[in-house]
Amino acid sequence: MELCRKSFFEGEDIAIEVKVLYKENEDIIGQYIIFCKVYNEQRKKFGRTEKTINETIRVCMNRNVLKEYFESHKREVISMMMTLFEEEQIMKAYTKDVLEQGIEQGIEQGIEQGIKKGEDSFSLLMTKLFEAGRIQDAKLVTKDMEYRNQLYQEFEIKK
Repeated sequence: MELCRKSFFEGEDIAIEVKVLYKENEDIIGQYIIFCKVYNEQRKKFGRTEKTINETIRVCMNRNVLKEYFESHKREVISMMMTLFEEEQIMKAYTKDVLEQGIEQGIEQGIEQGIKKGEDSFSLLMTKLFEAGRIQDAKLVTKDMEYRNQLYQEFEIKK
């Protein structure tokens, strides 16, 4: 591949469009493509259910699509597709659970960081008030949040 690109295209990347040529219902690829189209239509109607699979097989057999295969392997196809549905559902549930755990951990970490930041800011304010000899203000800020916020601004302390 690399040799071809260097020889014919002077090292440039190229885009290639590939079309699969098939004749509907005449070869296995065409039949499989029809099966996929029928399946997608049925899934839109019935979701990821056994009814979807049964209807897909029924429609395909009526159209003579993969009919011989379904006649001898129908149970296997249903079982395999239901397993795929179940695995997909398990994966979705797992992903949702991991996401929720991550959010919960993020919230916990944010709360912890917020508490620490608040404690650090309050400690710094109290230190500055005591250093300035403002004992009454130190008592008042423990009870009056509005006044505390004013003093944060006065001492240029970020909360």
